Amino acid sequence: MRIPASPGSDLRRGAIEVAVALAFGALAYALSCVLVWPDPVNKGFGEQFEGMSRQPLALWGQFPHRILAPLLGWLCGMGGDRYLLFVRGLHVVMLACVVLYARRLGSRRGDDLLIAIAVAVTAPVQMYKQHWVGYCDPLAYTLSLLAPIAVRRRAVFWLLFLANLLTHELAVFLLPWLWFLRRQVEPAWRRDVPWVAGALASYAAFYLTVRAVRQPTYAADFFLDNPLLPWGALACWMMALTHWLLAYGPVLAVLAWHQHTRSHGRERRQLWLVLAGVLMILSIAFDWMRHANLIVLPFVLASARFLAAGHRRVYAGLVAGSVGLLLWVPPWSGHAPPTSDLWGPMFELVLVPKDFVRVVTHWIPAVWPILAVIYALLAAVWLLGWAMARRGNRAAAAA
Repeated sequence: MRIPASPGSDLRRGAIEVAVALAFGALAYALSCVLVWPDPVNKGFGEQFEGMSRQPLALWGQFPHRILAPLLGWLCGMGGDRYLLFVRGLHVVMLACVVLYARRLGSRRGDDLLIAIAVAVTAPVQMYKQHWVGYCDPLAYTLSLLAPIAVRRRAVFWLLFLANLLTHELAVFLLPWLWFLRRQVEPAWRRDVPWVAGALASYAAFYLTVRAVRQPTYAADFFLDNPLLPWGALACWMMALTHWLLAYGPVLAVLAWHQHTRSHGRERRQLWLVLAGVLMILSIAFDWMRHANLIVLPFVLASARFLAAGHRRVYAGLVAGSVGLLLWVPPWSGHAPPTSDLWGPMFELVLVPKDFVRVVTHWIPAVWPILAVIYALLAAVWLLGWAMARRGNRAAAAA
């Protein structure tokens, strides 16, 4: 007869799992720094978050409603001049959550580290070392990765959603994906409705309180007054496609493999739900290089399944191929081609005249040769994943 584990042993096992995940996260982050060394100062909105972290309850800056990251930094005693170190720590925690999520999906020890390295050497980490130093995004990714880990705990799951809203309000566009996750473990939906409503109402109350005290620059009014649809959104969607190739590379073939492997059933919908959220975000916000990184969520899922199928050498080769591409054509600097060859005309032809119709009439005609090459390479990456999945489907059918 099997003796049930005691609560103390479960707690110790959980503590060991978290400690190992943090160690793997730190190792993956250190390896990423070999490729891209982090800049020593916050940049852009990162300066805003640093200022908020000095006195977060003062509701200072252009987006005081995005309070959670600077508030946590302040509570940890790492506000102000030490906020940069806090954000680097957030990247380690994010990579630790990649490890924990992979383990939750059944990954073997070692496979989880490999997935964390794949995430660390690509855009979700590297872009925040030179472009957006000090931004809140690693916390948003962390909370999103924790959601599927806590999916069976209704209260924790929706409190994580609320925390994500307090990190960046565009987390609301992940709600269809979150709802899908809950339905996979608990088909009855009525008990979730009060939690969703409570999270949205709590955030709305906080947001309206902030609006009553301060007038945020990047609030709902800003996005309503600067609509992107249809042509500005089209430009963002097209640039997101270029970002996925240039900042991730061949390793994205695992997403195509996952989509075309029949045995993975309904879980394959997660990619499309997250992509739908990204498309909606990029219909109102122009930060295509940042928000497109949410693809990391289905990427971790696909990677775990890919490695579980025994494709470890192939996965390591794809990661190495991505590293090679990113060393050859580093997208981390905005001045690097071909990103600069696309962004320069976008700025000159579209943003300066403030006319998004010129996306179709001027920008696409000017850059289509570059886009054609990028999209052809992206299609080749997808076809590689499709070919691997087709081979696996045939083997499964013959067995």
